[in-house]
Amino acid sequence: MKDRQFVHDLIHRAKAAKCSALILTVDLQILGQRHRDIKNGLSAPPEPTLQTAYNILTRPFWCADMLRSKRWSFGNIVGHAKNVSNISSLSAWTAEQFDPTLSWKDVEWIKKEWGGKLVIKGIMDPEDARRASGAGADAVVVSNHGGR
Repeated sequence: MKDRQFVHDLIHRAKAAKCSALILTVDLQILGQRHRDIKNGLSAPPEPTLQTAYNILTRPFWCADMLRSKRWSFGNIVGHAKNVSNISSLSAWTAEQFDPTLSWKDVEWIKKEWGGKLVIKGIMDPEDARRASGAGADAVVVSNHGGR
């Protein structure tokens, strides 16, 4: 994430909540191209279309349930990140936060800020596992974030 102050604050909120470990995902430094979402017209916030209207009209019970359900939000971000107060601003902020320059120095900084157990998710080869350990990781998760 590019917003270092947000990362700092998030780490310290995790400490205050007495989290036992911090997981850093390193296999998602750029926004993935989700072809299925593009094909299906998924967007945030959703855009009204004829297909959406048809889906709503043909599923009245589901719609009624959704209208009565709790509104979900990204509580760790909305209200904590600068200028993020709703789904639209969250989407824009998220797109800006991907940082392809993430380095092992950043991992060392996160470990120092955190001070506790650090798990790095997204390690793909043995050399990266060794470097993760050298940067302060206590554990690694082998992953390619769903093959994106």
